[in-house]
Amino acid sequence: MFGSKKVEMLTKITKYEKDKIYEVTNIVDKDVYVSTFNFEKIDENSCSLTLTEEQHIGKLAKLLIIIFKSISSKRKLKKKLERISSMIDEDIKRKYKNNIA
Repeated sequence: MFGSKKVEMLTKITKYEKDKIYEVTNIVDKDVYVSTFNFEKIDENSCSLTLTEEQHIGKLAKLLIIIFKSISSKRKLKKKLERISSMIDEDIKRKYKNNIA
C-alpha cells in the first residue's frame, strides 16, 4: 500500500537466455520499469554481472520529478550559499578581531 491507496504492480520476465541475460519488466499504472541482468563468463567458476535499469514513465510523473528536483536543488543551493556566506563572515570577523588586538 502507498499511503492509503493500494498499488498493484505487474511483473513479467520479458527476456531470458540461460547464462546470458535475464530481463524483468515491472508495470505500475502506465509507468514501466525494466531491469536487465547481463551475465558474462569470466572463467569456469565465475562471471561478471551487469545490471541496467530503465524507467519509462508518463508525462505527469516526469513533470513532477522535474519540479521536485528543481525545488530540492534550489534548497541545496541556498543552504550552500548560506554556509559560504557564514564562513566568509566568520573569517572577516576573525581577521578584523586580530587586526584590532
